[in-house]
Amino acid sequence: DLYSVKINLNDRDQCYRLRDIILGKYPSLEEKSKDYIASPKNNMYSSLHTSIIGPEGRKFQVQIQTKEMHTINTHGITAYWALLGSREGINVSKLMQDEVSAYPFFKVLRDIRGANFRDEDFNQEVKETILTKHINAKTPNGDIIELPLGATVVDFAYRIHSDIGDTMTGAMVNGEYVPLNYEVQNNDVITIITNKDFIGPKIDMIPLCKTSTAKRKVKELQRIKYRKEN
Repeated sequence: DLYSVKINLNDRDQCYRLRDIILGKYPSLEEKSKDYIASPKNNMYSSLHTSIIGPEGRKFQVQIQTKEMHTINTHGITAYWALLGSREGINVSKLMQDEVSAYPFFKVLRDIRGANFRDEDFNQEVKETILTKHINAKTPNGDIIELPLGATVVDFAYRIHSDIGDTMTGAMVNGEYVPLNYEVQNNDVITIITNKDFIGPKIDMIPLCKTSTAKRKVKELQRIKYRKEN
């Protein structure tokens, strides 16, 4: 439902300056505006999405990005390395070793691999974490937590840390208490209520988990509790 205009510039500062100029001239549609430069997607997609009401009431989405961002967004990171490799004096293999660890999706893959998933669980985790549509929620401190669409506050708790999920007793979203099956919305500010004396999530919390990570953590805790009790 939007006209789309894509503008490629030389650097990040130009991107933000142009966005400010546009917002100074036209009314904005805040719910459709995203800053993927400050918070790139896991696949390293980076761009400023600024939606406005233009002349004659037409709605426009302006995508502002650098030429380098455009290359990565369009062709993928490996294509970006190939372009750099075409320049004289650049060791692409060394470049990949130096740069790849800085990409968020690489950290995600490394963490997933370190969790010793079974093959089918590994595939599902990669699909949920990297290949599906995501939303961004925030902790009260402003930390951004990326979750797959449809994730609940239980998934949010486990994405922060296993101990947070294990001791979770409730949640508040934007200052109001919500049930544990509440589906997280984009830009929600979520406070997880914990109790260290809480014995941990019960098995009936599994249906409240939409991510395989949270489901696996609940099952692991149940196995540990079962062994201790027996």
